[in-house]
Amino acid sequence: MSEFNDWLQNNAVDLARLAVQCAILAMVVRYGRKLLATLRASQEQVGALLKLSVSDAMAERLEASPEPTKRFEPPAAPVREPEPRDWITSSGFHSARSAGRKPVADAMGIRTRY
Repeated sequence: MSEFNDWLQNNAVDLARLAVQCAILAMVVRYGRKLLATLRASQEQVGALLKLSVSDAMAERLEASPEPTKRFEPPAAPVREPEPRDWITSSGFHSARSAGRKPVADAMGIRTRY
């Protein structure tokens, strides 16, 4: 028995360290399992809420629009066409000089050649 007592006295510190490490490992596993259970319950609640909101939205959509509507309807108010001006030629360009108006370049003080 003296050999075992000698071995125990020589390795007591190592045995204490091993016991503390095992206790820490057990606590980490215990709290880890609690944390994972909490996260799983939270995910299930979020999933249930999402499923409920999607099913409610689908039910509201079915109730709100029983008949299909036209996607591109003409505007309700009539749109007035711009009146043609006499200084616009058939090509779409205008001659400001022939209409008696001052070209923009002249109004800004830029010299141009015609």
